[in-house]
Amino acid sequence: MILDKSKYMRRSFSSKHTLIFIVCLFAMVAGFLSVINPRAINNIKAATPYVSIVPETNMPKTGTLIGSTNKYADITASAGQKVTFSEPLATMNSEPLATTKKQIQYVIIPHPDDETEAWSLIENSVHNYPIFVLLTKGESTGYCDPSLGPRALQANLGEISPSPNPYSGKWTANCEQARINSFNGFLDDMAGIDSALSKPPYKGAYEGAGNTSANIPPRREDGINNSTIFTSRTYEVWADGKSARVIFNLGDGDLKPEEVNWAIQTVRSNRDKHFPVLPEYAVIGASYYNASHSACSIYKHGDHRAIHVALWNTDQGVPGPQWTRTCHTDPDVVSTGGRTNQITDSTFQAMFGVSPSPNNPSTNPHAVRTGYAHKRYGWLVDQYWPTHDPAVHGLFTQKQSFWKKH
Repeated sequence: MILDKSKYMRRSFSSKHTLIFIVCLFAMVAGFLSVINPRAINNIKAATPYVSIVPETNMPKTGTLIGSTNKYADITASAGQKVTFSEPLATMNSEPLATTKKQIQYVIIPHPDDETEAWSLIENSVHNYPIFVLLTKGESTGYCDPSLGPRALQANLGEISPSPNPYSGKWTANCEQARINSFNGFLDDMAGIDSALSKPPYKGAYEGAGNTSANIPPRREDGINNSTIFTSRTYEVWADGKSARVIFNLGDGDLKPEEVNWAIQTVRSNRDKHFPVLPEYAVIGASYYNASHSACSIYKHGDHRAIHVALWNTDQGVPGPQWTRTCHTDPDVVSTGGRTNQITDSTFQAMFGVSPSPNNPSTNPHAVRTGYAHKRYGWLVDQYWPTHDPAVHGLFTQKQSFWKKH
């Protein structure tokens, strides 16, 4: 008997079965496209750790908890755990900046003058593209007070007068702008002696998105007892093919770990818009903090601690390490596989030199400030920053130790 194939086909493809067939066919096509479309890749970090990856939105990714040692007592994650940001999706920048650099390195800075605290991991790096992420504008300094600030400046000894005039008080626009200008001036100075750095042009102001993991917007708290509070999602960008700077305004003196995480994820999620399209590498906390180790200067600023808490307990999602500055006798330098580096003699002299030497404001207060850090930031200290004793480790020392996470 000859079978009528058309009859059986008509029976097989009733309206119900036709719908099922179409759905299956669509699923197969979608599956094929997902293989060749990078937007469909949800987690490529393990397979290809050096792929340029950004989220599709500015929203920080939801954290998941994984095991870790609890170094700090007031973290929001459960004791013995840390938060990890999930891997963002891949996107492309239609007009990327040209560069010879190989990978992105984020330098997280609490205040405009703390960037030197991790300089041993920054200088003379021809492969790392440094993004200096400044989290506050330093507007709470007492050296903007008209009764204190002017007497600290010693322009006759080489210190550069701040501009605009900052002596209108804490939390004022002039105070914060003077500090930002000192910050940019110092980095420009360092670019003059380090060919791996640059003086990047201003790109503009941008608005971040979303709230922090505490479900509140990033904000700045001004005034006595932080009485004036306002949301602060805006960030400014300077960038070229060698380096970049990003400045947030998250409150000098009231920075929170959740805001540190929000800022880092905001930069990560927008990096292909602003910077060369490069794979990410590492995060550096240029944020010296030491609460107990007597071999080093005790320094317990809350903003510095906020960066420590954020980078210790939160995997920021980059494939490389998260290094954060600490005392050289901190046992976590060894236990976490951290590192101790030293700024080269010539660079350290360019940063903190005085004439005549030594760099000791107690015994040599009238030395001319020849180092760029002294010149740019001298108005923020009564004499100048001491670095005279190499055995005493602190904020501004040549030898720098870091613990490592991730």
